[in-house]
Amino acid sequence: MNAYSPPSSWTIETAFGYGESGHWKIVEPITDVRREPDRDLLKQAILTLSYIARDRKYRDISTTTLAVALNIAIYLPENRALPKVSVDEDGDVLMVWGEPRTAFALTIEGETLHMVANPGSASNHLSPLIYHGGYLPGAFLSNIPER
Repeated sequence: MNAYSPPSSWTIETAFGYGESGHWKIVEPITDVRREPDRDLLKQAILTLSYIARDRKYRDISTTTLAVALNIAIYLPENRALPKVSVDEDGDVLMVWGEPRTAFALTIEGETLHMVANPGSASNHLSPLIYHGGYLPGAFLSNIPER
């Protein structure tokens, strides 16, 4: 399977509009000054989720959801573990950290982050957060395991 190669630059519309032009703007390279092979693979995996959703006949992932997922991958501090990613039938991006008993799950639905610590019968649902990009909220980071 060939890796997806994004265009040299693109603009992603958001529901509320951010940035100078009122759009999310992702410019190649998607990585910041850090060059981390694992983080690059995470971003490539996120970019392929739209194809997976289409192949499974799931609802399409919105451009806002995709942009937020990429933004989280970019701004996740270097000392934090990287998640496993997937897509659900509603077109939301799922990120999961840790083992089943100490896991942290994040569902990205547009700009809303739905977070669950220890998913399952003893799960702890955290209040949803609206994420506008940039640095990640402390309520989110406090649940992400360190590397």
